[in-house]
Amino acid sequence: MLVEVLTTPRSVTARRRLPALAAVLAIAASACGGERQPFEFERAPIVLIDVAGLRADRIEPEPGSGEPARPLAALARDSVVFQWAFTPSPHAATARAALLSGRYPVALGLLADGGTIPEETATLAERLAEHGYRTAAFVAAPAGSPGSGGSVRGLEQGFESWEEIGGDLEQVVASAVTWLREAEAPFFLYLQASDLLAAAPGVGAPGRESPEQEQSSASTTRASTARSETLPAGAGAGVIAEVAEVGEADRLTAIDEVQDEVYDAKVRAVGAAIGALLNALDEEGLGGRAVVALTSDRGVELAERHDASAAGSVYAPVSRVPLLLRLPERLSRVEPRVTGLVDLAPTLLDLVGIEPDSAMQGNSLVAILDQRGRPPYLAFTDSIEPDGGLAVAMAGYRLVVHRGDDRAELYRLTEDPFELADLAAEEPEKVEVLRRRLEEWQRGVVGGRGGEGEGTDDEMLEQLRNLGYIQ
Repeated sequence: MLVEVLTTPRSVTARRRLPALAAVLAIAASACGGERQPFEFERAPIVLIDVAGLRADRIEPEPGSGEPARPLAALARDSVVFQWAFTPSPHAATARAALLSGRYPVALGLLADGGTIPEETATLAERLAEHGYRTAAFVAAPAGSPGSGGSVRGLEQGFESWEEIGGDLEQVVASAVTWLREAEAPFFLYLQASDLLAAAPGVGAPGRESPEQEQSSASTTRASTARSETLPAGAGAGVIAEVAEVGEADRLTAIDEVQDEVYDAKVRAVGAAIGALLNALDEEGLGGRAVVALTSDRGVELAERHDASAAGSVYAPVSRVPLLLRLPERLSRVEPRVTGLVDLAPTLLDLVGIEPDSAMQGNSLVAILDQRGRPPYLAFTDSIEPDGGLAVAMAGYRLVVHRGDDRAELYRLTEDPFELADLAAEEPEKVEVLRRRLEEWQRGVVGGRGGEGEGTDDEMLEQLRNLGYIQ
């Protein structure tokens, strides 16, 4: 049953929450046969890893396996894994701004093609710096790269050091490790890379076309050649050799297999790089003290929906993202409640005893961690395009609304994670509840940037009207 609650209570202060969470951890430890003093999270080092294009299903154990076989499953075993986390935007640069600020892109004045974060925005890095944290960022992909969704200026706000690395996550980690070996705690270390966007169709690499589109043998050869150039050594070579010689149906299946092999090979490389970072934390004596968060500013389409507009899609293959929190005391579980990337900044502040900025629009997840959270749990996604889509997830369902014709689609997430079976006609009452939630959010989120008439120029007002945020 879908229950509608009209208000989402903000979480209580960190000083109340932290003892409660510590008590939970102490009880868990006692249940395992030993007692220990609760860990104090205040001033704990924070490491935030953001891998654009990393999919949530690549974090989970492989079905039917006795031991998790995914390359990042070891980290997941020691973490709280938020199973249904969603990005606020399918455009990586604008989603990254939301991640670092705890505010929705449209509230920051950012649209699909980017923009500038207002100077008055209190970012996660700025709040931490105000409380004595050293702050550093190592970023592989400059804004504007394939799949990034434009250029966003101001991401560096609050960082003492912001270094752009011309390489992949392995090189980002190498630079970050050099920095952390010299850094004094407490520190906030942000790592960002876009290795996996280049491995996905629709965001800078050739992909599978829909079955309805006729393809010549020449286009098949080009797709195969392009794939072979992006594959790590040995990955998918046998599949590629056969692609140009099979029939149309088999050709599409073969290209899908190549896409998966390319992507999974790159995920393994990402997992190895993250493993090297975690080892460095252990070597510096920080592994048991740091809060480590792993997420992605957007996922990728791997031919589940054959979505030709995947780069700006609000469907789950693109908008569902992994969200893992490894705490100093290993609290390990899969958390099924819906969350959003805007929730991470206030959560990290809360965990180390710092009150989230009042302008942050996300909610701290600490109340969920210590089992005191109250529904509804909501996550909103907006393509921020006049002809694009919006989506809201709540209570195991997700509604996708198309701006062009106001068409609504309803999906049950646990049974249909790729959103293939539309239930809107079967469950109209749920459509109505979620539509109302989406409309309430649209009306309220713009107020988070000063309201319709304050600090908003005429051009932005017109764009907000076109997007449905202002009537």
